[in-house]
Amino acid sequence: MNTKSRVARYILNVLSWGINNSKEGRESLFRLFLDNLSVTSYCHGPSERLIIGERVSRANTLFNTRSGTITVKTGVMFGHNCMVLTGYHDISKPGETRKRVTLENAERNIVIEEGVWIASGTIILGPCKIGKNSVIGSGAVVVSDIPEQVLAVGNPARVVKKIEISE
Repeated sequence: MNTKSRVARYILNVLSWGINNSKEGRESLFRLFLDNLSVTSYCHGPSERLIIGERVSRANTLFNTRSGTITVKTGVMFGHNCMVLTGYHDISKPGETRKRVTLENAERNIVIEEGVWIASGTIILGPCKIGKNSVIGSGAVVVSDIPEQVLAVGNPARVVKKIEISE
């Protein structure tokens, strides 16, 4: 269900409660808004190109699948305001026509392996692969492959240390 449909559904639920509710009803209404109108992720482009594994925490991540497939494997965690972008435009076009020419099947695929943590504000540009159990620091811009079990930070993202997994 897309975000607009969710909002419409919850507004209808609110209206059905009416104005004269008990204190418990008002508290339930408040919890409904807090729980369900919070930030949500969004997919721009064909949703069948977005493959999400189990136990993925997406926050309000924007996924753009216009020019490739995005695969997010089990146990990945996104912070707030992340973008995972396959979209690619023909920059040889002039002016406003540039934004209208998306290269739909440019194979700018992105794979995020198991257990990766993508911190808030990160931008991931395809094509690339982020290795298992890696951490991408806040505000990083990923433009190439990141190996497994490393911390990568900066713009462009670069590996700053190997992560030793503790039990």
